[in-house]
Amino acid sequence: MEKLEFINDNGKLTIQKSNISGSKFHRVILDDCNFNDVSMKNCKIIDANLINLEIEDAQLGGVYFHNISGSPANQSSSDPALKTPSLRFENCDLKSAKFSDCNLKILRYPTVI
Repeated sequence: MEKLEFINDNGKLTIQKSNISGSKFHRVILDDCNFNDVSMKNCKIIDANLINLEIEDAQLGGVYFHNISGSPANQSSSDPALKTPSLRFENCDLKSAKFSDCNLKILRYPTVI
């Protein structure tokens, strides 16, 4: 497999019907990217800003979430102007999920009629 390197580069990539297994992305901005019909088995995402990430129609068997927060560690939780959107799970089957040492406090929002 050919090795491509982009260092200190700006641009857009379109990759289709390709196998880029084993690729490494370090200190890369992937804002507004779209991954559709991809296999990402055994991938790791470490030290990432995933605010407003959306995952849809995904198989997550064996996924391990740890050391996760709804806001950056250096963000003040007392300043409402800096609040990040809440984590949302919708239409999910979590019956075999295991949670340990997790804060799952439910926030109550006023009902809009």
